[in-house]
Amino acid sequence: MGSSIASRFGIDDKSWPEIFASQVEGRAAVTHEILYGMNFSRAIPLLAATKPVDILILHFGIAVGWPVSFRKVDIKLGMTPLKNEYAFHQPNGRGRNFQSRMKNRIKFRLRNGVKYLLFATGQYKPRVSSRDLEDQVAAVLSVAMNKASEVIWIQHVPAWSMRTVVERWYYKSFVSRIERFAEKHAPDQVTFVIPDSPLTDVTNYALDTTHLSSAGHVAYARAIQNLPVVQKLLS
Repeated sequence: MGSSIASRFGIDDKSWPEIFASQVEGRAAVTHEILYGMNFSRAIPLLAATKPVDILILHFGIAVGWPVSFRKVDIKLGMTPLKNEYAFHQPNGRGRNFQSRMKNRIKFRLRNGVKYLLFATGQYKPRVSSRDLEDQVAAVLSVAMNKASEVIWIQHVPAWSMRTVVERWYYKSFVSRIERFAEKHAPDQVTFVIPDSPLTDVTNYALDTTHLSSAGHVAYARAIQNLPVVQKLLS
């Protein structure tokens, strides 16, 4: 069960859940469900409606802790509709010619400058407050553990090369707290995965440096299959 991070977003090839299902065919039955923009509160009713399974894999994207602009200043600097609160994080396209590439580069630098300005004025912060985070993690795990004896929690990370210092600090601190709360509330039932090298290689990301490329989906399917808790089920 995952957000757009685990889907075919932006690619024509199979997503990692589909690849994983084909790799373990005959040894395990794999079902998967995607909810775009899935955060912790949206995951709970989806989990509640899920049938019991041996292993439940959750793949959360950056929506859970990424800082957002409360002033919506991406009306000019963003490249996607204003109604999308995460538009402010999407890198500009490469551009078809030199003029458009220079224009996008200027927009990119201006947008990063605005992020620092908003941060300094308290207008650029995660939607989920740190005090509510533990309650949300505990609620997700409470429902998840009623559906499976083993839970794998993958907390996605973007490619850091296109991110500001503020974004890196915010999101890395959120991931660290999520991991701590998950291990606190389900120490023996949850396998918490924070992708690192080689999964975080730039070739595994799409142009938006957040979603997975075709190579990234292949890499994730391989990594999930090699997790000890999965190997134990397949053996």
